[in-house]
Amino acid sequence: MSVRASKWGWKQRVTSTQKLVLLELCDRLNDKAREKDVCWPSQDVIAERTGFTPRAVQSALKELESNGLIKRKRRMIGGTRTSDRITLLIDQPGPGPSAAPPSSDPGPTPASSSASPPYIGYLMRF
Repeated sequence: MSVRASKWGWKQRVTSTQKLVLLELCDRLNDKAREKDVCWPSQDVIAERTGFTPRAVQSALKELESNGLIKRKRRMIGGTRTSDRITLLIDQPGPGPSAAPPSSDPGPTPASSSASPPYIGYLMRF
């Protein structure tokens, strides 16, 4: 686990699915490893640990890569594809916390004027 990576991961402005996948990757890093900011969990393991479907994990990884937060490299063992080698681009300039939230994230819905006001009856007793 890398505290440095986790702090970085929490600051990123991404969707909730991407955030949890990114934090799972941060959890896989080892600050004392030979290769800095590299991990290679399988997509099935990420899905199991996050509770997302494998397809949701694939989509999140694709978006994280296109947003410049991770870099993936295919790994082959015995001619068969295995888990990707994933590098978290922690020290690279990227969208970071100052970036706008993703356009696919609708954000909070404003309250309409026809909505009932919040309940404040308990305050009126005093």
